[in-house]
Amino acid sequence: MAQKYFITAKEELVKVCPAFADVPVTEMFGYFVVSRAYANLFSYVKGNRDVRLRNVEKVRDSISVNGFFNGATPILVNEKLEIIDGQSRFEVSKENDTPIEFRVWVNSSVKEARAINGSSTPWKLEDFIHSYAKLGNPNYIRLEEIHSKYDGEFSYITLVGIAQNHLNVMSVYNSAKISKGGLVFTEADMEKVTTACNYCIKYKEQFSKYGLRSRNALYRTFGWLVNFKGCNN
Repeated sequence: MAQKYFITAKEELVKVCPAFADVPVTEMFGYFVVSRAYANLFSYVKGNRDVRLRNVEKVRDSISVNGFFNGATPILVNEKLEIIDGQSRFEVSKENDTPIEFRVWVNSSVKEARAINGSSTPWKLEDFIHSYAKLGNPNYIRLEEIHSKYDGEFSYITLVGIAQNHLNVMSVYNSAKISKGGLVFTEADMEKVTTACNYCIKYKEQFSKYGLRSRNALYRTFGWLVNFKGCNN
């Protein structure tokens, strides 16, 4: 495993990140500052969760009230200038046309992004699913596809529960396993879940009388009946 380390000198920065060879960079104590004009040099690390509007608004509001973001630190990037932490701060810097402060953590990746982001605003199950799908994991891509197909009518955990013929959501792949990349969701599972979902949609009006909170439990039950018992008529 490649060693991770921080770059603290401009000479080292240019050596590791050649894009800064002809860019005016101010060297600070442990971090660097570059004009907003060079924002295009930075990008988002593949597999990180999407920028959340409410987080951008939080940074924007703090700057509006205090003149700075309370508790702000330079954004954290790797040697490819992919943002590991500080997506919202980066977006606001671009909006306000203010200098971009950044630290370079060589050999950091989306794994570190998940850990750092999770300590401030914990990742939700869907964040992990989106992340693994973006990274090309076919199991997560298939799960996202079928979730989108039904416009979110079925929760992710419900879709997995139907695929595994489980009635009790706690007995199937738990969130921890999915969040660690351990999901198995095959083409056969996708076909099975599609059949069950179509059946559930057909009888959706009858389900509605049980109330929203029990809807997904009912979907898992009918999914089990359709796939395990073959009751699809």
